[in-house]
Amino acid sequence: EISACLVGSEMCIRDSYASVRYSGERNLRLDDDTADKSDKFSAYVGVAARVEPVKDFIGFVHAEAEVTKRRTHKGESSLKKLHIKEVVVAHKIDETSTISAGRMRFSDARKWKADASVDGIHYGFKTDELVLDLAAFTGTRDNIGRYVLAHASKFSKTRSVGGFAILESREGEERAHISAYWTDKPSETLSYL
Repeated sequence: EISACLVGSEMCIRDSYASVRYSGERNLRLDDDTADKSDKFSAYVGVAARVEPVKDFIGFVHAEAEVTKRRTHKGESSLKKLHIKEVVVAHKIDETSTISAGRMRFSDARKWKADASVDGIHYGFKTDELVLDLAAFTGTRDNIGRYVLAHASKFSKTRSVGGFAILESREGEERAHISAYWTDKPSETLSYL
């Protein structure tokens, strides 16, 4: 990983990375006499950069290039793709509020409930004890749904209570998703999630 900032500039490359992956499987289906196999080789190169062109505005981009080659007993295939994971412009309204627009990561801190890229607009409000998020967005990749989200959380050093409400319009259907959470740390060695 590499981090660098241009001297005399407000642009910083916060992270860059490269990785190589391999996965292989043999005898995928045992109900025939074919020696099934699959070998997948992938290489990734990514960069995350931040720019602050004027006071109270921040731009952020996270892009990743992928090259994948897959070999099976039936033949070969390859994929070359550029993934735009995040492209966001954010404006700091005041010390507690920010408004953002662009492609963002929609995820919770522990990655248990949600982790996806979305295109949209987001308003965030945070104090020492309260968080409020309001957003309108569309899905990316195979998800063409439209969503409206509201999230509120009240927290302290030992406890957090909150909830989400998400309205979804996708493939001619409309749904409402509601969830709540509570975390508590009754002692230094125990916690409830």
